[in-house]
Amino acid sequence: MSPEPAAAQGVAQAPALLHLEGLAKIYSDGTRALSAVNADVRRGELVSLLGPSGCGKSTLLRLIAGLDQASAGKVRWLDDAGAGAAGGEAGAAGAAGTAGKLAFVFQEPALLPWANVFENVRLPLKLARRDRGSADRAVAAALALVGLEDARSAYPRTLSGGMRMRVSIARALVTEPSVLLLDEPFAALDEITRFKLNDDLLKLWHERHLTVIFVTHSVFEAVYLSGRVLVMAAAPGRIVAEVPVALPYPREGTLRTEPAYGERCRAVSRALAEAAA
Repeated sequence: MSPEPAAAQGVAQAPALLHLEGLAKIYSDGTRALSAVNADVRRGELVSLLGPSGCGKSTLLRLIAGLDQASAGKVRWLDDAGAGAAGGEAGAAGAAGTAGKLAFVFQEPALLPWANVFENVRLPLKLARRDRGSADRAVAAALALVGLEDARSAYPRTLSGGMRMRVSIARALVTEPSVLLLDEPFAALDEITRFKLNDDLLKLWHERHLTVIFVTHSVFEAVYLSGRVLVMAAAPGRIVAEVPVALPYPREGTLRTEPAYGERCRAVSRALAEAAA
């Protein structure tokens, strides 16, 4: 089940887990992807980064994950949660192994086509040289979390887009992270599948006590999922607004038809329009 309203209120009082200070990214051709990004993320929070394409959302997420280096500023973890990244890409998984508490889910599942579901999810543990017995148990548990127990022997080419994304999420969860970074993971999916995976993500967030940073360009998705929405502007990318989402948990599909949800979507849309202007 999803979190109770009291749990969400507790998150609002939780200490900061991640501090971004003056973060900037300038590429070798002189392009300023990010400039003076400042933000805090609290432990146990689900926060969305929202903005138009090209505003630096993915770049910021990669800097947070340690998959790229900032040109200026600091990414400061206030405990060991960001000790390493694992998950959606073999390179990221291999670099960090299982020592870190941070996992990354990319927009494209990037599954190994020659490996079945079970072996794709086991990849981070294999690269970390985890013993086969404990790795297999961890994979089975991760597949159960995303409802893919019966698909363990299937190959990526036989799966729907939603199922492939579930495999990618399971591969991130198999390392038992405390922080989950998601880079527009549902953008390419149909609306029905996207709504279902939104609900599944909320359930995982609650059950695994995760801190989640979710990148999206959808106002409706950001409001449905998040306790806060950080709105970004482009050229250069920067955070220009913070919009709290004062909607209680648990959140279910019927929320999307309620006036309070529409009001929050309008507030975020206004902030996004101001950012674009």
